[in-house]
Amino acid sequence: VVSTQSTGAIIGISSREGEDLIFISPIVLAEHPQINDWLGLLEKEMRMTLATLLSEAVSGVKDFRADGKFDREKYMVWIGKYQAQLVLLASQITWSENCDNALAKI
Repeated sequence: VVSTQSTGAIIGISSREGEDLIFISPIVLAEHPQINDWLGLLEKEMRMTLATLLSEAVSGVKDFRADGKFDREKYMVWIGKYQAQLVLLASQITWSENCDNALAKI
């Protein structure tokens, strides 16, 4: 859990691998002092933040694949912007969409 001492809020979570997921909406512990309440909110915020970031990551694929050309610099920036699992999932979604589009043309 990533928190701030000054606001008493949970602002994200960290993985063992060192990746941080900073929540879109922090969880203020003073507003939810019961552990069951803030743990439920933590799970909900984790899901909402991951869903939002996944949507952004899938949309971001277009930035480095413009006009059918691959831009290596933009690709490296895109990879650095998202957590590894989101990069992998966004790549798989894009690959599946491309396969569907190609098969639809047959």
